[in-house]
Amino acid sequence: RDLHYPLRRQRQMCIRDRVSTQSTGEMGKELVLFLFPNFPPNWCLFVKHLVIKGAKVVAIGDAPWEFIGDDLRKDLAEYYRVWNGEDYSQIRDAVNFLQNKHGRFTRVSSHNEHWLRLEARIRTEFGISNGYTLSEIENKQKKSYMKTLFLKANVNIPRGKVFDSEEELIEFAKEVGYPLCAKPNSGVGAYGAKKLKNEEQALDFYKSINDKEYIIEEFIEGSIVTFDGLVDAQGEIVWYGSFEVPKNIMETMTAKDDLSYFIHRTSFSGKQAIILLWP
Repeated sequence: RDLHYPLRRQRQMCIRDRVSTQSTGEMGKELVLFLFPNFPPNWCLFVKHLVIKGAKVVAIGDAPWEFIGDDLRKDLAEYYRVWNGEDYSQIRDAVNFLQNKHGRFTRVSSHNEHWLRLEARIRTEFGISNGYTLSEIENKQKKSYMKTLFLKANVNIPRGKVFDSEEELIEFAKEVGYPLCAKPNSGVGAYGAKKLKNEEQALDFYKSINDKEYIIEEFIEGSIVTFDGLVDAQGEIVWYGSFEVPKNIMETMTAKDDLSYFIHRTSFSGKQAIILLWP
């Protein structure tokens, strides 16, 4: 029903002012802007516990108010719907409206890698000091920069490099051998990643990338195991966990197959771990 309303009308329909009665008061001066809090579905728990700790949370999203879930509708002080999260002019209008009404934001977050650059852009434009700014996020999302950090920490990593020419690509292939793994130097998940089995595929791939920056790596066969966690404001680990992926995501996406993973039953050294799964 609301899809037929103009943006201004839709925004007004989504306004809800609520106060948590269970607040601990620990974050009583925090005004948090949360981006797209309804995906994945369990992200509503971040909002809930911010509110429990005393923060006031407002959100921007592209889902209709009726579809964001009961918990978010209860915990958010206000929700501003945009029609397209990739259109920064809509995001800027939303931030301006919410900040003029509620005051200066102290934090902006999405807990979603896809929106890291958007978070940084908002912090930069609106002077929010907590978190990376646009200039600081540039390298943080680049795989080539991550490699320098792994090497500095003496972690073994696949050999790889950013290439600028067809000759560099072929020279690297001669050095490490096929197959190769090519992926955007700055990207999320396995989007745009390709397995190159021979020189013909490598040359065809190079012709297809235009001016986009790619990194090329030797292809390593082995188990894919994650290590995930959360730290607090002091950098102390408050939760960590790990799971194993039987089939790599790049090949899963190429085959349009179902993604699967499993969690080892291991000790978490006293840390409480709650694992939430969804299809």
